[in-house]
Amino acid sequence: MASFKQLISTTADHISSGGTITGDLTISGDLTVSGGGGFAYSEVLTGDMKITNAGATVGLEVEQTGNGVAFTIDQQDGDQFALYVDSATVGDTIHIDAPASIAGHVINIDSADALSTGSAIRVDCGSTALASTATGGLVEILHDADSDTNVNNLLYIVNDHADSTG
Repeated sequence: MASFKQLISTTADHISSGGTITGDLTISGDLTVSGGGGFAYSEVLTGDMKITNAGATVGLEVEQTGNGVAFTIDQQDGDQFALYVDSATVGDTIHIDAPASIAGHVINIDSADALSTGSAIRVDCGSTALASTATGGLVEILHDADSDTNVNNLLYIVNDHADSTG
């Protein structure tokens, strides 16, 4: 087994290939992992992995410049969450900025065909302070573009099956 010192070459920004690191690893400064022909880095991890960066404005950024999926979560345990967000923020918990999207869907829930109970989207709010007389509400749809030149559907519901009613 190689030590961490053996894995790091004499220049601070280069890690040579091969070896195993056991125990804790602390990296001060930037860490860039790059590679060609597919995955930049592939490793089997066991146990929990945590990224803590109290001074950062972005904790983790995934930038995809080529074709393909930038980030995938493959949860194989049917009794667990695939994505769980625990936020103490006062602002948006999830914010999607897609100004270059001209076609497709910004959020697409696909292949929910196996649902027999439950729902594809559920909004649960127990707030007694959510005033309906103010701006906002439990569900808010905003449209601030000039809509007198096009047909704009702010809410479009399709029940598109020959035997469907209601």
